[in-house]
Amino acid sequence: MITQYYKDYIDEEVKKKMVEGSMFAALMEAKVDPITEPLVDFIEKDGEEGYALECEVLPEIVLPEYKGVEVEVESLAVTDDEIDKRMENLRQMHAEIVARPGDAVARSGDFAVIKYQAYHDGQPLKDVASDSYPIELGNAMLMPEFENALVGMKEGEEKDVEVPFAADYPDKSIAGKTLLFKIVLKEVKEKRLPELNDDFAKDLSYIDLEGLKAATQDQLGKEKETTRDRDVTQKILETLLKDLDVPVPARLLEKRIQGMVEETMSRYQSRKIPASELEGIEERLKGDYAKGAQER
Repeated sequence: MITQYYKDYIDEEVKKKMVEGSMFAALMEAKVDPITEPLVDFIEKDGEEGYALECEVLPEIVLPEYKGVEVEVESLAVTDDEIDKRMENLRQMHAEIVARPGDAVARSGDFAVIKYQAYHDGQPLKDVASDSYPIELGNAMLMPEFENALVGMKEGEEKDVEVPFAADYPDKSIAGKTLLFKIVLKEVKEKRLPELNDDFAKDLSYIDLEGLKAATQDQLGKEKETTRDRDVTQKILETLLKDLDVPVPARLLEKRIQGMVEETMSRYQSRKIPASELEGIEERLKGDYAKGAQER
């Protein structure tokens, strides 16, 4: 009775324990170092049972001539223009956001807080609404129709604006529809940049403005050096690989492709894309990533 009901289970357990108890020693004896999990093929011959292992191993690679490889590199010189741009970035980072007078109108570059509710065919859309939504006008993060409607409004002012959504808009619930937005401008603030002078430099723990510029030039130089080292390494690898035939183990390649696909799919799933669309995306990704995975 036990044999009849549990034969398959017992066979699987025996095979599992046989592999677990002998595979490592067999690989050591054969001096084989698999780079992926071996495939196990169970065999029966002349009344004896055993198994064969199919292992993917690192391929033999004959290196091409690599000494004296020449590649073009970028200059490490830091220009005055690059320093000026970095200094301007510092000003932007330390800008103050201050309230504008109540009668001031919103303009490009201002920060606004709005309340809005979207309607379709006269019905409010529950998921397309906010009581306090912050916006930086002019940063191209919103649809032009929406953002243009805010420019020129005053605090407390209300406005209705129609916004058409493209058929391929990511949110399928509103894709291809035209929504009516009822907007209330709650706050208008402006960005106030600090003066680029010795006081600004002292706030950043430098002696004066010249000291800040010197430190900025040094930092830019180090960044360029890091970037150049990375680019040089990449160019050398590309030069070596161009004349080098590396047989990539098939299952190792498949595992790398699957890892890249899963990483991308996890980002898509966080966007709540329907499962039917995800299936098509996953198949396309496998094809798209094959070449990149092989190069890696």
